[in-house]
Amino acid sequence: MSGVPGLERGIAILRLLNRDRRRITAPEIVAELKIPRSTVHRLLQCLTELDLLRKEPGDAFSAGAGVLSLGFEYLASLDIVQLANPILARLRDETNCNTHLAVLEGCNSIFLLRHLSDIPFSATISVGSSIPVYATVTGRMMLVDHSEAEIRRMFKGVSFRAFGDNTPTSVDQLLKLLETDRANGYALGEGVFGNVLAIATAVRGHDNKIVGAISAIAARGTLTRKELLTSVKAKLLAAAREISQSMGASAPDMSGRGRRMAAD
Repeated sequence: MSGVPGLERGIAILRLLNRDRRRITAPEIVAELKIPRSTVHRLLQCLTELDLLRKEPGDAFSAGAGVLSLGFEYLASLDIVQLANPILARLRDETNCNTHLAVLEGCNSIFLLRHLSDIPFSATISVGSSIPVYATVTGRMMLVDHSEAEIRRMFKGVSFRAFGDNTPTSVDQLLKLLETDRANGYALGEGVFGNVLAIATAVRGHDNKIVGAISAIAARGTLTRKELLTSVKAKLLAAAREISQSMGASAPDMSGRGRRMAAD
């Protein structure tokens, strides 16, 4: 490490915590980061005082409210979040579906917004969740401008995990889905991520490049496929157009294919 050792070590400790590891102990930090025990204890005390870590029973530590505050303040500063928030709330009210906004980061979808409907179901995605991009319809829509060669490079060596009974399990299956998504201007999924029925479309920025995707999601059995492909789809596409136009996109449709969007 170079620069400021104390800062770098503190950040390294925070990075050990993730969705699969919510708590960590000093001995674990010593073993994984090869930092002297006395240094680890000083760093833990400092991070706790800054509210970046929280002391838990059993000499363990978890992420403190300070970490969440920093993350949410950053997310709230993003133009796409500010612009999409009221539109997705309205889309939730109009469709009675859970609505989400996600952006692409590497091979993952990062969810920045969600508005929950009155109909609860188990496969809810929280703000800040990072999910493999192939496993959600929002993720697929963020890939539709990529070429086959780019997709194959992106997923070279990646092991596909089944998050639902219809999750694509190979790059070839993903490419086949993307071909359909690209032609339609929206992605449809049933049982791709959990036991849900979902539809998503892309959001574009001032240069008409995809900057994210929005989705409407309902539990299987609470909404028919026909309803999803008629009223919900129309409202979803209208919401994406509104967000994109607010961000300066000049194309009237989210697929980059005006004639097809008009036909939908």
